[in-house]
Amino acid sequence: LLPGCTEQRATAIADSIRESIGRQQVLRGGRALGVGVSIGISAFSACDEGSDCLLRRADAAAYEAKRAGRNRVSLAQRPGASGSCGGCENEAACGA
Repeated sequence: LLPGCTEQRATAIADSIRESIGRQQVLRGGRALGVGVSIGISAFSACDEGSDCLLRRADAAAYEAKRAGRNRVSLAQRPGASGSCGGCENEAACGA
């Protein structure tokens, strides 16, 4: 969690973490293997009654990062931008 952090700053922090992890290597059977990470980012929204919706969006963003080629950072779409909260129970709060 990054309280008070903008989506842009959170993305920059996540990208820095991704790059740091990418510089690591794991030794396996005498071979150095590269390491990568896919990170999903989501921001709290008016429709979030708890952390479930937030985590669901962040999880979906992480899977989107993997689909886009792995070892990436993906920012979840803001709730209501597509006409729904992305599965939340509180659609009315997003204006969807």
